[in-house]
Amino acid sequence: MQASNRTQVRTRLAQQQIHPQRVTPLGRLPSGHAHRQWQLQFLYQWYELLTSGFDQQSAWQYLHRNSAHRESAAATHSILRQLQHGESLASALAQHPIFPPHLGMWVGVGEHTGRLPQVLYTLHHTLQSQLVRSQRLRAALRYPLLVLAVAVLMIITMVAFLLPRFAEIYTQLNVTLPQLTHALLQLNNPSLLIIIAVVLMVLFGFTLVLGRRWHGWLYQARSCTRIYRLPLLGSYLRRFQLLQDLRMLTLALDSHIPLHESMQYMARFSDSGYWRERWQRCGKMLETGVSFLICSSRIGIPNPLCQAIAIGEASGRLTTQLGFAITQLERQQDEQQQRFLGLLPTLVLIVVSIITLLLLLALYLPLFQLGQIVG
Repeated sequence: MQASNRTQVRTRLAQQQIHPQRVTPLGRLPSGHAHRQWQLQFLYQWYELLTSGFDQQSAWQYLHRNSAHRESAAATHSILRQLQHGESLASALAQHPIFPPHLGMWVGVGEHTGRLPQVLYTLHHTLQSQLVRSQRLRAALRYPLLVLAVAVLMIITMVAFLLPRFAEIYTQLNVTLPQLTHALLQLNNPSLLIIIAVVLMVLFGFTLVLGRRWHGWLYQARSCTRIYRLPLLGSYLRRFQLLQDLRMLTLALDSHIPLHESMQYMARFSDSGYWRERWQRCGKMLETGVSFLICSSRIGIPNPLCQAIAIGEASGRLTTQLGFAITQLERQQDEQQQRFLGLLPTLVLIVVSIITLLLLLALYLPLFQLGQIVG
């Protein structure tokens, strides 16, 4: 029930001779990972309703009645009103940022071609794959980051409390501190600690800025091109976004949209400024009669995909060949990511072991010197 406060809800229910014992407002829609989970659930529910025979009005009424958050209830109510006034579903969806990016555009494609359930299923599958990759990355980084944090705390504890006491004892015994021990003790210098704190704050601030502006940088062609030039990471991101765009291309082709029109969609709605420029060039070349294979080779599409395009154009099964090649390349990227994530804990443990070794040497080298003096 739409209402601005609990009193209004009770009044409306009383008019219907309903007297609730308790009225609880809907919660807020979560953000981040939980928000993407909600988007997946919403798309799948909508897909199931349409495949079960519901029309759009009935499906959105059901989605509205079962809304568990204020934002989703308000959005579904607004979309229902817009549909009743004859507005298109695509334009109504585009006005609500709680839904996945470009959902309105692809829903418009699905409505135009009569394949909306298939479009929703493909979008759900794509978002689910992205979510699984994100979960896998977070799970793989959790242990190394925890170990690294423990190592940093260990360094701080030993430098701040343990090493100074040992240094006092060695000084009283007239034992010259080794260079390693003396260097580690410098970390307890207040001026140096201030410099380290400032550096850490700058790094933390840079991380926050990077997280907020990352997608904006990728959307701009010039900054995106610079990011794609980074060693290892750049090539991975470039191919990852290419595969995402080609998934959308196969979706458009499956919806019986001509290739040059599908390319226009890619040039407008790709999240990568680098690829958006190239899809635009490819669309112009297609309009002049150049084959898709030649266009793809000129804009830097990898050879495995070009081979799939060549076979697809020759056999008339471009979507099938592209889908197969995309699946193979996605599997290769997943394996590459898994190898890196499997190597990361080992690298962190090596770093922590080196730090521990240095601390132990800083503690015991003066003892060895003291033993030599006593001997």
